[in-house]
Amino acid sequence: MFDTLISGATLYQPAQAKTASNGNPFAVASFRCNDSGGQAHFISVIAFADEPRDALLALVPGDRAAITGALSVSTREQGGRTFVNLKLTAHRVLSVYQANSASSTSSASPSSTRRTTGTRSTHAARQSAQARKRLETPVTTTGTDADFFGASAGDLNGLDSPPWD
Repeated sequence: MFDTLISGATLYQPAQAKTASNGNPFAVASFRCNDSGGQAHFISVIAFADEPRDALLALVPGDRAAITGALSVSTREQGGRTFVNLKLTAHRVLSVYQANSASSTSSASPSSTRRTTGTRSTHAARQSAQARKRLETPVTTTGTDADFFGASAGDLNGLDSPPWD
């Protein structure tokens, strides 16, 4: 697996809220993005943590997002052609709604700048509204970068500064 940042991915199919056999909620979604040569690729995204799961559920097809997480790559043969399978376990999902609300000086919230085109079931719309509400709640952090990224002092191998300094 690779730690990956995918930017400009477009939600291809609506995210689905699911429950694992152990009772834990998660979400799955399919994104489409183009490589530098213009070739389209589809990425299966799964999110277990609350923040990325809620962000996925707040999106509708056609919405763009930047996603970080662990990427696994595999291939499969079908009809004499080789296809690449991309699966991403999302750690963070940044939607255009979050980016706009963070950089905007107006009182526009993600829910007020949200597109209203397309059809969605009442249940899916309610899930999206709940997810957006959780996303609008400010998050405060304290501590070091190592705390933020989940590293412990042992993970840093005794380095006090990055090796490139």
